[in-house]
Amino acid sequence: MRITAKLALSQVRKSKQRSLGAIFAIAMSTALLMTISSFVFSGRVMLQEMLGENYGVYGTSYMAYLLIPALIFSLLICVMAVTIISNVFQNSAEQRLKQFSILKCVGGTAKQIRETVIFECIWLSMIGIPLGIGLGMLFGVCGASVIEAFVEEANRLQKSIAMQPFEISFHYVLTPEAVVIAAVFSLTVVWYAAYKPAKKAAKITASEGMHAGLGEENHKQGRQKRKIKTAHHSFENSRVINAFMGFEGVYANRNLQRNAKRHQTTVRVLALAIMLILTAGSLIEQLHLISAYMDPGIEDIIVDYCSSREKHVNETTGRVEEIYHKPIDSSTVEQVTTQLAAYENQEVAAVGNDTATYYVKASKEHMTEALQECLTESLPGMYEVKADLMVLDRANYEKLCQKAEVPVGSVLLINNYEYNDNGYLKKIVPFTDAMEQVTLYRADDTKRQLAIDATVSMELLPEQARNGIRMTPLHLVVPEWSVRYCTWYCKPEDEQGYMDYAREVTDRFFPRMTDNSYQLEGFTVRISRADMLVKVLNIAIVIGQILLYGFIILLLCIGFVSTVSTLLTAQLLRAREFAILKSVGMTMKSLQKMMLCESVLCTAKAAVWGVPLGILFPYLINVSLRAMFPVRYRIPWGLLGISLSFVFALIAGISCWTVYRMRKQNISENIRVEML
Repeated sequence: MRITAKLALSQVRKSKQRSLGAIFAIAMSTALLMTISSFVFSGRVMLQEMLGENYGVYGTSYMAYLLIPALIFSLLICVMAVTIISNVFQNSAEQRLKQFSILKCVGGTAKQIRETVIFECIWLSMIGIPLGIGLGMLFGVCGASVIEAFVEEANRLQKSIAMQPFEISFHYVLTPEAVVIAAVFSLTVVWYAAYKPAKKAAKITASEGMHAGLGEENHKQGRQKRKIKTAHHSFENSRVINAFMGFEGVYANRNLQRNAKRHQTTVRVLALAIMLILTAGSLIEQLHLISAYMDPGIEDIIVDYCSSREKHVNETTGRVEEIYHKPIDSSTVEQVTTQLAAYENQEVAAVGNDTATYYVKASKEHMTEALQECLTESLPGMYEVKADLMVLDRANYEKLCQKAEVPVGSVLLINNYEYNDNGYLKKIVPFTDAMEQVTLYRADDTKRQLAIDATVSMELLPEQARNGIRMTPLHLVVPEWSVRYCTWYCKPEDEQGYMDYAREVTDRFFPRMTDNSYQLEGFTVRISRADMLVKVLNIAIVIGQILLYGFIILLLCIGFVSTVSTLLTAQLLRAREFAILKSVGMTMKSLQKMMLCESVLCTAKAAVWGVPLGILFPYLINVSLRAMFPVRYRIPWGLLGISLSFVFALIAGISCWTVYRMRKQNISENIRVEML
């Protein structure tokens, strides 16, 4: 064995506390990298089982959804690991400067010193990386078992709501590639973290190393004297610190400034912790807001019919035209309604919609200013407005005509519109009462005129028909029409019995010749609860929440263990300083206040970086989300307070524990021991 390897091994054995901390950091970072890489390979197998070897037409997009989050999480792990492990080797190198100087005095070279630190990295990696791979397998199996439980429930639910039901199968896959990627990635991170301290240690001269061995790095005092003096003068005259913290706060701030490098790792780790907690909390909150927006607010059993369609550009007008393969007419809607209502004399409401076939050229004088702000003029004073044609079952249509005080057979304008305005849900009245007729245009430029007999508000509609008001500005309830969609709503006591009966009814009216009904039959029929889609979405949110919080907790464990170790070591090394302060008259109460001031200032430094980043990242994600959903980013003040309180409590707890230990220690002994 080479002499440098032996020296490194002896150092690992001698400094057990520091070595255990480094092994823990290496093992946990390797475990997280192993978990992520194995999940990527497991996700790849899932996609292959669902979509085929090349993942179908959108294979590139699906792989991006797997690789981009994995890359982001891996980078976070690397940042945390490099910060912590580099600090471990930096402390190790600084405490061995005298040893390195002796080696140089007896003929040791800079290369040998550098090799000693690198070999220390290798010895620790030989223990930490295999341990981390084993932990990563355990984390992966546990995470996969949790996901499988939720996926099975999602499979059960989605069969009743998907146009083409498919089975999702997720199971943990361990591949040699995942192990190699995690091991190589971890070894690279550890080597990178150790290389800078090794390079720095190799440059030190013999005389500098001997002076450094005296305990206070006297070889640097000449270069830093003016800098410390200036900083000390600046902070002593700080009115803010004096006003709020007194002289203990000034001294605490001076100590932090003087030992800035020692506290850099702690501040970085705490800042990253604050950032991760705020980011995760904000993302989960935004997903819950999306789920709440999509919730229909009703618990009816729905029977839903949807015609398939195809799009092409009309050669005459150049407009995109949609062709429905099997639209459903008002007569069929009423027949199905009658049959469904025959089950135990249930009340059944039917709502049919055609939302993409027609548009209206509306005059400016018939539109409110609120609607004009939403649209762009197609011609001077004219706007193109998409139209939604709605048909209701006979009973609800007659009730609506009665409320509007118009005869049956009338066309009614629902004068309400809800839309997403860059994350805000806006509710407006789109048209004036002067609008008495409309001309409906198709993409092929054919048209049809309808007279508007009455204008009513959305509140007069059946509850089940109100969700569609979000789709287009112009909503017309017509007595008869052929529509693409139709949904029947019912609240039976025996839900399963009604669903079985509804399947028999739909099979009679809409017989299926193949299993792949949506593509080949020209339509699809689903029978489920109205809130089933939201339940599936909530399952996906829960899975994401478990994985995200689990990842963050494990990542923070790496940082906090190292932070606790670093802070404890730093505080214990200050025993002589505390003893001198007590000898000149500082009471334990003042000493404790000084340590609390240091905790406050250290937390503030971490917050300066962590809070802006924790706000910026979820805000940038929200910019893309709010283009599709009325969900605005909100600063999670409660979570911010919790994260800052936790960070402060961690630092303050360690500091107070150190001061408490000093109560029974002898002042003269501490001073004498430190001077030896």
